Amino acid sequence: MAPRSRLQGSDKGYQSDVSSDPNVIFSDNLIATPPVTRIPIVRTPMMKTKLVEDTDDEGQLPSERYLTQEENLNASQLRQNRYSDGANVNLTSPSEDGTVWTVEQKSPELEIEYPEGYLRVNHTWGPLNLVDGYVDPNTFEIVVAPVVNQVYLGTIQGNLKDDLSVQFNLSSSSGQFRFFLRNGNEVWIDLNMRIQFGGYFERQWKFLSI
Repeated sequence: MAPRSRLQGSDKGYQSDVSSDPNVIFSDNLIATPPVTRIPIVRTPMMKTKLVEDTDDEGQLPSERYLTQEENLNASQLRQNRYSDGANVNLTSPSEDGTVWTVEQKSPELEIEYPEGYLRVNHTWGPLNLVDGYVDPNTFEIVVAPVVNQVYLGTIQGNLKDDLSVQFNLSSSSGQFRFFLRNGNEVWIDLNMRIQFGGYFERQWKFLSI
């Protein structure tokens, strides 16, 4: 380490800073500093409301409830309903000595009533599956429950005289299909659909005669 350098000359040539002179620091001749005024903090109703909002735990279950749920949980028999890309599936955990999880897709739960004399719809082509539905041969009303690329779209209804179109934009596919009449009594489907990493489908075909 290099030695510290020392200032040359007499110490008398240097004068102390006035701020470091104890005679000045404790002198009675200094100008008095005005006292600091402390402003009391008044809690307004708005501030109190804010504090309540910050600590609001409404909607949280008590800790006893979580302990009860944890004690009743049996991982070896756990079955859960999950939605994967719009598909309803059952997820089953492994057995006590197993390591394999099982996922099974559930069939859509339909709520369609079938009046007497109506034509039942059940048709599949490629990625389009009309799992259920019917057509009224007198009014040409149609009710269908389509599944597109394993995604159930729900129950859709309309009139074949006006055409019935369904446009969809899913994470795995997008496109449109249309039901329409041809030759007076033939029900046709017009499908235009693109599947991610699966190509493009474009086709018209008859699937029902009234």
